[in-house]
Amino acid sequence: MRITSIQNNYLQNKNKSQSKKPNFQAWRNMVLHPNQTHIIGQKPKHMNNTYFFRLSKIWEPLAQYLLERFKDVKKVNVYNLACSDGSEPLSLAMLIRSKYPQLATKLLPIKAFDYDEVAIERAMSREYLINVGEKDSINRNTDKEFNRYFEAIKRVSSSEQICKLKPELYDDVIFSIGNALEKCYDINSENSFVMARNFWPYLSDEEKIKLAFALSRKMRQNSTLMIGEFDLENRWSDLDIKQLLVQAKFKPTANNMIYEK
Repeated sequence: MRITSIQNNYLQNKNKSQSKKPNFQAWRNMVLHPNQTHIIGQKPKHMNNTYFFRLSKIWEPLAQYLLERFKDVKKVNVYNLACSDGSEPLSLAMLIRSKYPQLATKLLPIKAFDYDEVAIERAMSREYLINVGEKDSINRNTDKEFNRYFEAIKRVSSSEQICKLKPELYDDVIFSIGNALEKCYDINSENSFVMARNFWPYLSDEEKIKLAFALSRKMRQNSTLMIGEFDLENRWSDLDIKQLLVQAKFKPTANNMIYEK
């Protein structure tokens, strides 16, 4: 998500960070503020660390939750703030298409935003470097339908290959550049599911408070917010994200990453 308009300063491939052609390699990328020196453990501007079905155990329970939560709703507005290269919203779309097709017209398409132009370029290229473990995770969560959604186009190593997303999912996730601190005001007030996951620690405490209360004001009747496992760490801050969301009038659920209005 974009917090300011300052230009990204990439720790890795600094001289290529503005390239229009994505560099397909395992994407664990640290982004620093201008003039920031990397120190291990210090808070960066943000990191790109994403892959399909991250924390694999959450996805099946999430689908079951959405099935029950919105059972009486004809259409749900689904958003993914800070979507990175699109792996997360595409994971949800694949899960729905393969195991819960009855939810497809209700939950899709997903509107996905990220402030990082490089991340959105990668998402729009629809090409991903996928290793054996990630492929297995996709198969587990889609009833072994990896080949339904991806076409292998280049072997990189014995365990990695570049794969092209197939057209079936092209319209299921709508990608665009967007600042979560601004895009939160565009969320529909009713029947919305918002994934705002694994980026809260990169915000200042002031920005966390602003975002939490802005989401609460916009998300009203029968809406749900989902944060990420990384957010629960409260790294680089004494501000507890769970307490903050409760103060912002979100209701906690049995799942410590899901909050309701």
